[in-house]
Amino acid sequence: MSKRGDWPFYLSLNQGQGSILGWITVTTNSTPGSPSLRGSLSWIKLSRPADKFYPNGFTNQTMLAGSAYVPPGTNRVLATNLWEVSFHGGNLTQDDTNVVFLTSDNKLTNSPPSQPPLRFTLNAATGQFNGNIKLLDTGLEQSLNFRGVVLQGLNMGGGFFMGKSQSGQLLLRPAD
Repeated sequence: MSKRGDWPFYLSLNQGQGSILGWITVTTNSTPGSPSLRGSLSWIKLSRPADKFYPNGFTNQTMLAGSAYVPPGTNRVLATNLWEVSFHGGNLTQDDTNVVFLTSDNKLTNSPPSQPPLRFTLNAATGQFNGNIKLLDTGLEQSLNFRGVVLQGLNMGGGFFMGKSQSGQLLLRPAD
């Protein structure tokens, strides 16, 4: 890593048939609301016809943002009570958004309870979450399993789920 905090990043994927590369800037004295990791990455997957996901391959430019995680002790993991959980991509025929409530003991529950059933487990010690949801009218016949992390410095969370042949994105943002 350079003295300015720039990290040349490279990761070989898919037995050498893909990679992620770019520059990541690491900031140790970031202000609240700003990332402590940021960068632009090139994600390449070569064509592999036998693969279930993206057999034709792809090339993506993507932005990276991250923040340090501090276990909250007896406080909430994130600053507000109401959150939107949105699901995008992953073979869904339409995006879906649920509203969840963050309790004082860091449990996330449907708000209102009449929304599609959502199981959301948050590990306050690590900031990782996982769960599943049965989405209505999305083109999938089964529930989606998802995983992700809380980004305290950005007051949000992000994660992924796998559809039939594509990955999807999950965002956890304060509800308006």
